[in-house]
Amino acid sequence: MDLALLHRLTTGEGWGLLQSLPPYEPGSELSLQQRLRDAGFEADLVAAAVNQTRLRAKAEAKFGPFAQGMVFTSDGLEQATRLEVAAQHADRFRAAGIHTVYDLGCGIGADAMAMAGLDLRVRAIDASRPLGPSSARPFPTVRCPAGPRRSGPPTTARCSSAPCGGGRWSITPGAPPPCSAGVPPPWW
Repeated sequence: MDLALLHRLTTGEGWGLLQSLPPYEPGSELSLQQRLRDAGFEADLVAAAVNQTRLRAKAEAKFGPFAQGMVFTSDGLEQATRLEVAAQHADRFRAAGIHTVYDLGCGIGADAMAMAGLDLRVRAIDASRPLGPSSARPFPTVRCPAGPRRSGPPTTARCSSAPCGGGRWSITPGAPPPCSAGVPPPWW
């Protein structure tokens, strides 16, 4: 999924479409896609939304009910830390008295979500995936810079989200990466 389609899927009409779809049922994809296209939705948006319902159904094994508010890629889901394991990681940081965690190579952000769920401040970075830690709606305590600086402005500002936060993450082409102190970290 390219960034433009991802943005359409996670904002406005696309997010509403995704949230309104019925639970995934194998074998029903074609008829559902046809009904949605007949209702006026663009084919690429319909395909992306239906694919997300499939991935969300598969993700329930790792993320339970939180999967329904997340956005996945097949690779990201396969490589993601299970929620129970991420919770153990987060608890270790909290027990050690750590208040800010830098999750480098965060993937879709499972560990970042668990840490933010314990009110830890998280800086989650993953440059290898077009979605970055885009699997969920925004956590107020998670910042997700766009990844290592390349030539030119960053492609996107990616942010993970709280499974209980109720918001959405955003993509902002060319936006400067967020930084709580207002000064980019050394890897920018």
